Amino acid sequence: MACSSGGDQGAESKCSIKRDPNGGYFYNPFPEFKFLSMTEVFWFLRSKDNTNLPSEDNQIDLTLPFKKNFDNVDPKSQNTVTWIGHASCLLKMSGIYVLTDPVFSQHCSAIQMNVSNKLKRFRQPGLNLEEIDKVDAVVISHNHYDHLDYNSVLDINKRFPSSQWFVPLGLKSWFESSGIRSESIHEMTWWEEKSHTFQKGKLTFTCLPAQHWSMRIAPGIDRNYSLWCGWRVMSSERNVYALVYENRDF
Repeated sequence: MACSSGGDQGAESKCSIKRDPNGGYFYNPFPEFKFLSMTEVFWFLRSKDNTNLPSEDNQIDLTLPFKKNFDNVDPKSQNTVTWIGHASCLLKMSGIYVLTDPVFSQHCSAIQMNVSNKLKRFRQPGLNLEEIDKVDAVVISHNHYDHLDYNSVLDINKRFPSSQWFVPLGLKSWFESSGIRSESIHEMTWWEEKSHTFQKGKLTFTCLPAQHWSMRIAPGIDRNYSLWCGWRVMSSERNVYALVYENRDF
């Protein structure tokens, strides 16, 4: 069935994902979705940067000041959200720590070099991994480099080896090859729900539909061979939604 991005009633019954039985790739069920052509991607990467952000850090500090102010955060609070950058956040839910799409590297690409200014970090992470005391779980929305960073995955696994990883369908083998224990990887499809009990309580993770796509190499090789999704993370006190959101997503 096709999906509607308008948030109408009965979305669960109308929105489902299908996988090609021969090629193994996922069909994007949103009728308005359209892939960028390779020509469009090329000109996007080559186009002029219109953000007007200065190139020097001391100038950026004046234009886009970096403030690390936790004075107004109650240290005893069991429910907080800390924005790290882009889609990376640290959630504290009933005392349980969850990272969303963690990226701590300097470049959103397969290699850590300045391929394009559009792939380079503008600002340093709001929190460095070394400043985080605990990570109980990580949720990943899809495999694009600005949401799934290989070096960050390695660093998190090294620092917090007991973390649980909640990932969309088709990514489990990638995480296994990156050194994550198979029993710590929870691979899920749209509308699938899974609860996990941590030291401080239970969280329930729901894999949600999203209008997007996946690829790490090139069209014809791995495009849409793994799923993309949003997440609902539910504790006994709170619901948090982590959604894929870019130019043409919801």
